[in-house]
Amino acid sequence: MKPTSNRLALIRGFIFAAGYIFLFASSLFYPAEDLLAEDRPVIQVNFEFVGVNENDLSKEDRAAIKLKAENLVCEVAEKSWGFLDWSNESQGNASTAKWNISFKVEFSELANEPHDPIPVTKVTLRHTGLVAGLENEFHQIEENYTIYKPGYLIPFDDPVTLGGDITKKLDEQLSVLFKKEEVKSYIKDIPIVERIIAEKGIKRYLIPLQRSDLRTKENSILKVQFKISDHESGLLYLDMHRTVSEEGQYTGYVKSRVKDLDIHPMNIETDPPLYWDDDLSTMIDSATEIKVYMEEYKAGLASVPVVDGIATEPDAGGEPR
Repeated sequence: MKPTSNRLALIRGFIFAAGYIFLFASSLFYPAEDLLAEDRPVIQVNFEFVGVNENDLSKEDRAAIKLKAENLVCEVAEKSWGFLDWSNESQGNASTAKWNISFKVEFSELANEPHDPIPVTKVTLRHTGLVAGLENEFHQIEENYTIYKPGYLIPFDDPVTLGGDITKKLDEQLSVLFKKEEVKSYIKDIPIVERIIAEKGIKRYLIPLQRSDLRTKENSILKVQFKISDHESGLLYLDMHRTVSEEGQYTGYVKSRVKDLDIHPMNIETDPPLYWDDDLSTMIDSATEIKVYMEEYKAGLASVPVVDGIATEPDAGGEPR
């Protein structure tokens, strides 16, 4: 259902005020003819040894174990969060999100009464995430993050066994970590794109990413944050329901419908979702910043063909675009 006339009047009043303030602002709701598809956002995976030197493990062995561990994390993560490009290649962009794994040798003392404590080492395998300059530690119980308990011999003299122990532990950890809410929240904070395409002639909203790259077979929900001024912002939730099927420069792009609109002090829920609204499009035109996030992701295990295959019938009250 579209917003009522009173609500639309409120929106129009808001638009006119914003329009005067931002008449010359650069629009982030770009004309369709100027845009190309973007790549999946990258999340860089890094594995590091902490407290390990070349006397313990050679540089070559460390590099081989590091590569194997990073590849494993990328492979497992792609199955759960395939709309991100999990890569262990170094990224030049300082804003790139990161997933860091540290193999850390920690020194402690083992009680040995009535004698003096015995100095021992234990080794932990911890995970942190970095996004927007903020580091998140993904908490685990001690049993999960400890790979070698105090007093256990670390097989530095057998790199194959060491590497196998690390990948086995990573498998165990990731099966738990990827289900934790703190990890899901971290993933949701990574913007997948920072613009929207408004095809005003056809009246549809497009996200400049290929559905096949996003690797989802079912509807997912996108969250759009847009800033109109230092004091005004808006929030949209978009139903990623179809792809562009016709041949052309936007073949395979994600087509979206508006599910919820939240602009202080208004909160408008639309049921069924809106395919297009002139007032909303004008308001987004005045935005100075747009960021699109994956709010609810329903993953497919592989890329999907570029076809109009998700919602074969339009919802009641709307037309497919």
